[in-house]
Amino acid sequence: MESPSISPQTNAEISAATAEVWQQIHDYCSGLEEEKFFAKPAPEVWSVAENLEHLFIGTKAVVKALGVPKIALRSFGKPNREGRSYQEVVQRYQERLAALDGPVKQGDYAPKVDPQMEVASFLEKWESIGQKYRERIESWSEDDLDKYLLPHPLLGKMLVREMLFFTVYHSYHHLKIMHDRIDG
Repeated sequence: MESPSISPQTNAEISAATAEVWQQIHDYCSGLEEEKFFAKPAPEVWSVAENLEHLFIGTKAVVKALGVPKIALRSFGKPNREGRSYQEVVQRYQERLAALDGPVKQGDYAPKVDPQMEVASFLEKWESIGQKYRERIESWSEDDLDKYLLPHPLLGKMLVREMLFFTVYHSYHHLKIMHDRIDG
């Protein structure tokens, strides 16, 4: 369930790829019984609900960043290199994950799941942030996607376009984790 061989480049392609993976996550999660949705295979292993909440938190941060005035993004500096392709962003992320000594430090991106929340409520929240995310993507010009940087906790400063690539891949990455935890 890793990211299929896609290579989105433009706003429209990134938005379409986002919509596709969002739908796959929605379909997968909506087909789960609540018990499986919240089940933790081990205390230190995230449930499907926690994986979904982690994706929500990360996407919400990108939505917020895409909504600030562009002049404020200059505080992260100016790009000093050519942008990476989707596949290069994926490769860089996989290399960084492989180089870690232990699990990723999640900090502000660690999920805090309310076990009283129903699956349907999680999915409504997921769809809502997905819609906002796609609206924000579409509000950016192609040129501006390569003019501004955003910080990533593991990958460092990334062009906005690269952050959008990462968000697509990261969603597929966690969808695969969800599948593996439930379906083996």
